Amino acid sequence: MSNMWQSIDEKYQIADGYKWLSTGNDQKVPWKTVVWNRYNVPKHVFIMWLIHHQRLLTMDRLQKMGICEDGLCFLCDQFPESHQHLFEDCPYIVACFSILFRWLGIINSGLKTGEALLADRRQPLLIRLLKCAVVVALFYHVWMARNACRLELYVPRPDCLIQRVREEVKLRVNMSYVGCMPHHLQEWCKSRQLY
Repeated sequence: MSNMWQSIDEKYQIADGYKWLSTGNDQKVPWKTVVWNRYNVPKHVFIMWLIHHQRLLTMDRLQKMGICEDGLCFLCDQFPESHQHLFEDCPYIVACFSILFRWLGIINSGLKTGEALLADRRQPLLIRLLKCAVVVALFYHVWMARNACRLELYVPRPDCLIQRVREEVKLRVNMSYVGCMPHHLQEWCKSRQLY
């Protein structure tokens, strides 16, 4: 989309600028529903948005900026830290996903993203959105665990991290539905101890 309101020949008009901003480029991204989901906690959304844009200051990015020399992952201390490693390949997140999938009743078929959970149409949309909120919360807490390890030399156990995820999602679900939760969602949440 061109910046029509930035033309040198014409006088700037606020209405033209507003139209340009509000229409955007209408580009659809596959992770939109995962990130902008009503069950997500806002601080989790921000981190997830940064993850999708690969803007977190992981060690590989810090090395490129000349800020640090050692680029090993703080959580596993085995491989270079990058977005790919930290949120997909790191033994720490693999252990977290294992516990998470057992809790959610997901047979591990390689699903590691909210997009994959949304694409699975065997369950109602609300349950799929809740599962996405759990994955978004997991990514947030993995990033916080990485920072705790870097700054405080402390790595929480994966089961403790999943317990924090469970508590935050439970709180968000209970705030979203004050006495008016659909029956099928209520049953699913009770079976997962979210309600």
